[in-house]
Amino acid sequence: MVFIPCVLDPRYKFITLGFALRKMFGEKGAALEIVVRTYMESLFNEYTKPVDFDKNGQFSSTEVDTSDSRSGGEFRNFFEELQKYTSEKGGASSKLELVKYLDEEIEVGKSDFDVLLWWKVNSPRFPILFEMARDVLSIPVSNVASECAFSTGGHILDSFRSSLTPKLVQALVCLQDWLRSEPQPISIEEDLDFLEQLEEDFIMPQLHGSNARSPIWNHYEKLEEKEDGSWTVKCIHCGRVAYYHSHYNGTASLRNHVKRCLKTRNQNR
Repeated sequence: MVFIPCVLDPRYKFITLGFALRKMFGEKGAALEIVVRTYMESLFNEYTKPVDFDKNGQFSSTEVDTSDSRSGGEFRNFFEELQKYTSEKGGASSKLELVKYLDEEIEVGKSDFDVLLWWKVNSPRFPILFEMARDVLSIPVSNVASECAFSTGGHILDSFRSSLTPKLVQALVCLQDWLRSEPQPISIEEDLDFLEQLEEDFIMPQLHGSNARSPIWNHYEKLEEKEDGSWTVKCIHCGRVAYYHSHYNGTASLRNHVKRCLKTRNQNR
């Protein structure tokens, strides 16, 4: 069902859908296209079915009052035969409607193309497909532009305009700065240099004893030693104060901060 709206979009139809399915699924795309075609025809046939009579051969909203039961029976039989005849004729012509739509050239894609307006204008040519498009294309989805969802200027999103729940909208607004932020450029050489430095800092105390001084302290100034053996230290680059304990957190957090601090300084230069 998820592919039917694509078929009912005159800019795409089956030619675009088939191409996309082959690009996404390879050889399985052709088989999937056949499944979509079968489902499309089955759905179309459902819309071509005429309105059924009730058990008495009448519309449920219509009462036919006749004193002659024989003439009433003939009357009902006449309309039953007429219904069967028109359904057979209409079925053939309706299938031509589907074939005609699919065989026509696809519409040129425009940025302001309105698919619902297109179906409204072409409803006299494709009356059955128009009914299908009206039902299928009206399935609720989020049709709100991202700038509207993240706007804090008082724009109101009503339940008919968006399928986003109030809690989700609130979460998106709160996270808008993080979502909008540009990804930080990745410097492979810088990361490799830092990892090599981490290895050196880890191996050096093992080679030279526990009293060997780690190079990480070239970036920090020790301020005060606590009774529990921890230290208050300050980054010499940004002035950030941190706490260090050799038996608990080690220098891992200090290294991570220095990496971020130096990267920020290099970007601001």
